[in-house]
Amino acid sequence: MKVCIIGPDGSGKTVLATMINYYLENHPQTGLLFRAGDYKTKEYFDGVLKKLEHRDWPASTKDGEPIILRWEWQTDKGTVVGVNMPEMSGQNLREEICQDDSRLMLKQKIKESDLLMVLCDLHGHDCESEESIDRKRSGNGWMIEWALREASLKQHVIFIVTKADLFEKELPEGKWGDRDAIESLVKKYMREFNWHGYKDHLKRCSLFAVSAVSVSDDLKEGDILRLPKTPLQSRGMDNLIAELRKVLKINTSILTRAIHKVLH
Repeated sequence: MKVCIIGPDGSGKTVLATMINYYLENHPQTGLLFRAGDYKTKEYFDGVLKKLEHRDWPASTKDGEPIILRWEWQTDKGTVVGVNMPEMSGQNLREEICQDDSRLMLKQKIKESDLLMVLCDLHGHDCESEESIDRKRSGNGWMIEWALREASLKQHVIFIVTKADLFEKELPEGKWGDRDAIESLVKKYMREFNWHGYKDHLKRCSLFAVSAVSVSDDLKEGDILRLPKTPLQSRGMDNLIAELRKVLKINTSILTRAIHKVLH
């Protein structure tokens, strides 16, 4: 089984993936184990975790330096799940998507995946900087439409609203697994998303909201800085991990039945 994690630049892929794997390492009772696929991935996640533990955020991927992180989740039944996460700057990502060649890296990884995790940062649509708003608009709405369009009916898609603590007045943590509440929030803050055109695609997705890293507000020269809070904790992670276990169990059961059918 294969998993692919995608999302626009700044949507929180790195932090979420790091904290999912950190969570699994510290909660063996989940029945999922994390194993880095290569030294580069191990070094990358260790570096991100060190940054977070020092109350800092990891830097965004620079233009011209795209990489694909690879690791595995192993279930308590011994099934190995391969995970791929492209790390690209916004510009590199758009160039990769806009190419027509179906053999390209990102499109191929999506087509090969059984589970697609699509990340969405709604906060980018509610900030004061016009430049930041334009950058997010060119990424979030369009990329999510593209990802939903690329996903096949055979794939399971988990749609994840990141940095959900920023919207806690409208979406309390108790509703971070409530699809109607999440849909309402997406419609309100991601106006560039073609809701009517893709609502049927979205119905096939599981919807969750998370705050991958709990934050504390610090003041610096009158500005509020949101920094990782230590010791590191996540919010909404239990729901997301439970959904991952459910999806992986469903897919591994299908695989087991298929193998049994072939052998008999």
